[in-house]
Parts: sequence; structure tokens; C-alpha cells
Amino acid sequence: MKVFEFEFEGLKDWVAAKSKKEAVGFYQFFIGETDLEGFRIKQLTDNEIETSYVLDINEPEPDEDDTYNEQDYSCGYKIQESFKDAVKKLNEPAIIATSEFV
Repeated sequence: MKVFEFEFEGLKDWVAAKSKKEAVGFYQFFIGETDLEGFRIKQLTDNEIETSYVLDINEPEPDEDDTYNEQDYSCGYKIQESFKDAVKKLNEPAIIATSEFV
């Protein structure tokens, strides 16, 4: 699976799919819109998705007084896995990240 970023007016969605054609079709169905004029669509590199993480929001970063491995945390939460690893488990197109609710 590859990861494609759909950007429109500063909002970004990441779609995992086997090809750009599959990603576009899935995204059009997902948002209920066939006209993607004004959207910027690009394929993300492995490096870009490897340095972004699926986080466990139920496990916040410990207090500074506690001893823990800071590399296991990002943005204040425990890292579950990189998006690169998460995408390997997918067999069908999926929205894997969005900035819609930020």
C-alpha cells in the first residue's frame, strides 16, 4: 500500500491505497464529492510516513519526575507504531489520518 495526501484549503487527509487511481476513487466516495478541483494530491515518501505515528491517547507521557524512555512518546502520548508499519497491515483502501479535527 502507498499513502496519498489529499490537501484542500490547509486540511489534509491521508489515504492508504494500492495506487493513486484507487486512492482518488476511494476518497471521492468517502467525502461524497467527485470534483476534486482545488485539491493537491501527492504520494508520500516512506520517510514521511515512517516519522509519523499512531498514538495511544489512553497512555499519556509520564511526568518529568518519572523514569521512562522519551523516544517511546510523541506529542505527549505513547507511540503504538509508525504509519509505515500500520499501512503494511491494510488490505483495502482506508483513511489513515486527517487534520479535519485539529
